Amino acid sequence: MKQWTPWTIALAAACIAVGALLWRQFDWTERKYTTFVTAASRDAMVLLAEDPLAMRIETQRMVRVVAAAAATGHYVTPESRYALAIQYQREGNTGKAEVLLQQMVMVHSDWSWPYVLLGGIVGRSGPERLEEAEGLLRKAVEIEPDWARPYNSLCVALRLMGRYEEAEEAVLRALELAPDDIAAHNNYANLLLVLERYAEAEVHYSYAVELEPDNPQPLYNLACLYSVMEKEGDALYFLEAAISFNENMRRDAAVDPYFDNLRFLPEYQQLVYDIPVLPEGEDILSEETAGSDISPLDVTE
Repeated sequence: MKQWTPWTIALAAACIAVGALLWRQFDWTERKYTTFVTAASRDAMVLLAEDPLAMRIETQRMVRVVAAAAATGHYVTPESRYALAIQYQREGNTGKAEVLLQQMVMVHSDWSWPYVLLGGIVGRSGPERLEEAEGLLRKAVEIEPDWARPYNSLCVALRLMGRYEEAEEAVLRALELAPDDIAAHNNYANLLLVLERYAEAEVHYSYAVELEPDNPQPLYNLACLYSVMEKEGDALYFLEAAISFNENMRRDAAVDPYFDNLRFLPEYQQLVYDIPVLPEGEDILSEETAGSDISPLDVTE
């Protein structure tokens, strides 16, 4: 039997002590958390490819996990910072989202996603920044010319600048790349509505509704179209459907000039203002309740 010498025993004791020290210093909880967030980040990017603004519950859950890790500095990667920008936008902190995205496009100049998200935020901040938004979106197109999303957002910016022919070219390219893209069909129909090409607009709104029946934006916009076309029954039907999926549509409809043809109908007043239908001649609303400059809702992503 082998005898342990004092030196052997001392060396073994020293190895055990060093091993114990290293074990205590290695944060296994942190390692497990990082592994979890890394997997969540991969999942978030896959989900955001199909749901860019994180409208679905599953996407929102993954984005929150990754954004929280980025915000606390536990997991900082380009993808986690992008998720944080998405989360800022969802919370209404567009200023923080813009600052973060401006940093990202400087560092990751070959990644198209931050350009598109930033272009959308800039374009919605005011008409004076639409040209800036156009530049960001065209940069995204340059980086990834076979991706539909930047063309779709570019269509919206160009339409708001009154450059309708260019807007149509952009959205038709988006539809060429992604024929079943709900946002592109919706935004093309918005452009067609402005151009008073109502029959064509109806086709694209209806197809967007067919693709995603529970998406309130095409439903709302179809109601706007039918109101302009003086199809009151259809307009009320689709407006009620939109409100059933998103109560905020009630607030939008209350001030939307596209519903001027319906505004004094008792059915509209009951649906939008929750005003009971009164006997004929007892009109609660006056002309002063008519709304301001609201346009059909864009789906920019």
